[in-house]
Amino acid sequence: MLDTALSNNLLEQTTPQRIRTEVCLALDEPDPVAVLHAAENLGMLPHIFPALHWHPNLATWQQRLPPSADALLKMGILTYTLSERDRATLIERYRLPNDAARLLRDVGTLHNRLPALHQTSLSNSELDALLHPFGRAALLVVRTVEQPLVDERITHYLNHLRDIVPLLNGHDLQALGVPRGPLLGTLLQGLRAARLDGQVATHADEEAWIRAALDEGTRGSKEA
Repeated sequence: MLDTALSNNLLEQTTPQRIRTEVCLALDEPDPVAVLHAAENLGMLPHIFPALHWHPNLATWQQRLPPSADALLKMGILTYTLSERDRATLIERYRLPNDAARLLRDVGTLHNRLPALHQTSLSNSELDALLHPFGRAALLVVRTVEQPLVDERITHYLNHLRDIVPLLNGHDLQALGVPRGPLLGTLLQGLRAARLDGQVATHADEEAWIRAALDEGTRGSKEA
């Protein structure tokens, strides 16, 4: 449809919603990178989105995707080199659905965190703090493109850290004397970080960690 519209000089008149539909169909193709390359050769990309370009790395990145990769992951690969400003424009122009919009924003923000992910030494809790805010799809896209250290760290995070939670919950902390409010959430976050770093392992370890944190907080208040 798009190539016909281009040949008839009608692409500029095609609605963004129709273009979005055609692009979604292209993402379901076995080789969307080849579709993008063909679109660039036909001169279509400036009409679809001027900042979007084909480049040789796209084929390599696509090959690294698992066979089960869905259209969302493929979109993440094709748009990986866009700036944050271009990502925002793409979301607005084509009124992208929430999952696609989140992926674009997450990948852009994650890209800004690459220097931190390349640090020589990162504890599990530090790695979690860097990656926890982002959706799984964005993490998979960045892992696919950024090799090998970032790939290794994101894989470690997804396989071993992301789903870890403390043994104690909010009710348990209240039973130990923690009042409702911001402190409860802060202590749960700290407890999870301690668990990620291997500082606590058992129910008793976690209770002792909470009591120590409460004692330290009490001493700090008295000194202040």
